[in-house]
Amino acid sequence: MVLWGHSQGGHASIFAAQRAASYASELAIAGVAVAAPATNLGALLSADIGDVSGVTIGAYAFTSYAQAYSSRLPNDPLTTILTPAGAAAAPKMAELCLLGQNSELHTIANPLIGSFVTGDPTQAPGWSQLLAENTPAQAPLTAPLFVAQGAKDTLVRPEITAAYVAAQTQGGTAVESHVLPDATHGTVALDAMPYLMKWMAALP
Repeated sequence: MVLWGHSQGGHASIFAAQRAASYASELAIAGVAVAAPATNLGALLSADIGDVSGVTIGAYAFTSYAQAYSSRLPNDPLTTILTPAGAAAAPKMAELCLLGQNSELHTIANPLIGSFVTGDPTQAPGWSQLLAENTPAQAPLTAPLFVAQGAKDTLVRPEITAAYVAAQTQGGTAVESHVLPDATHGTVALDAMPYLMKWMAALP
């Protein structure tokens, strides 16, 4: 079995590979393939929060965490990390698709640039711990890893993906990494397909 995912799906694939032995030991994972993976949520938010990409990824992350972890966060959790305007806009943005409704997302997000969060999410009580828990561990994978990153991706920053690739390589993971010069966040998964198919065919 090869686990394959894009963006948060890639993030989920890495998590699944790291934890498979504890919940699905019968699965044989031949490899993990990811495109523009969200490997460090705190770093991505910090890097992006000052532009439209950061407001967008923040809206998705904060809204989903507020719902999934409501028992671990204060009442009305969005208001503990977002400005009043940000807290009102985030759920509306979270209902929109990043690829198919990008212009609608930008219409909402652009006025919030510079006035979306009330502080550093990686330091905020409650939120910082959740971001850390939902960031894949830097520990090496036991299966080969394929990583594709678009050089023109403004949502998942190439330098953050490169840091993850370097850590995995240094830890001993067998990594094949491709930075595609013309790929964006929306196109990298498709653009990477010829490289991915060749990599999969060579797996034992």
